[in-house]
Amino acid sequence: MRDDDRPQWPRWVRVWVLPFIRDPALRPILLVILGHVALFQALAILSVLRHEGAFRALVLLMGSVLLLGWEFRISGRPREVSACVVLTWVVATGLAWTALQMAWL
Repeated sequence: MRDDDRPQWPRWVRVWVLPFIRDPALRPILLVILGHVALFQALAILSVLRHEGAFRALVLLMGSVLLLGWEFRISGRPREVSACVVLTWVVATGLAWTALQMAWL
């Protein structure tokens, strides 16, 4: 199979996402962005647990599944983008659990 025949990331992922993952100098910025994404996901999880906004969490979950599917199609195995997606869901779940236990919301 030629390199041109393999599926590739969309242009916006190649330009705006992958440089932050692959360049060590940009990783602090990536961590801040992932932290904000995890906070947003935690709020979506909390809204689902309070029976208020299942649609928000469903949209986030579908976006995550889409990214994971793209990565499996492109590289055939989980790589950096999959690790970021899983990391944000783990952190978001931990934040939501902590917020429920501490009665923050």
